[in-house]
Amino acid sequence: MNSQMLNRKSLKEQVRDILFDRIISGELAPGDRVKIVPIAESLQVSQAPVREAIQCLVTSGYLEQHPNVGVKVKAFTKQDVREICHVRKLLEADSLGSVTPEDGRRLADVLDGHLKGIIEAVEAQSFTAYALHDTRFHRCLVEASGNAKMLAMWDSLLIPRLVVMTIRELGVTMDSLIPLHVPIVARLREGDVGGAVAALLAHYTFLKG
Repeated sequence: MNSQMLNRKSLKEQVRDILFDRIISGELAPGDRVKIVPIAESLQVSQAPVREAIQCLVTSGYLEQHPNVGVKVKAFTKQDVREICHVRKLLEADSLGSVTPEDGRRLADVLDGHLKGIIEAVEAQSFTAYALHDTRFHRCLVEASGNAKMLAMWDSLLIPRLVVMTIRELGVTMDSLIPLHVPIVARLREGDVGGAVAALLAHYTFLKG
């Protein structure tokens, strides 16, 4: 692993973010072992913040502990991806459908910022940046419902990791995914919530491959 500079703000959080980026980018692939000592040496930090960062990622589901083996990057099957994608669609469509036209227009302004982030990530050809901005875009749809339990369920689905897996499994380019987001924002800006939901459902129809 390449050495990366760390600042003084919460070493645990910085190490966690570095490992998270490596998982999302694929540098750490499903099934790879995550060893404390090599990571600590590559980042020039003590083992304590690395151990804490790894535990955070185990707790959040990106890593998993294997008895007598150690910690590995969690692997997802194609069936896992399909099932989680279906749950996402249900949560997001129901949440988006619950907003008023006025709230939808306000939501469009927020989504537009995330859409710009998606476009910049595509221009930079960054899978990691795309996954994070796409996650923020879709999370806003659920957050707009005001239903904390639905949002907590959505947050538990490990979306950034699955965004990258879905792209690679479909064999599509990131730039081909931008048009899937644009009509959602456009319909909301017009106050057409039903049209926005239809655009979202079309998005997921495309992702079914």
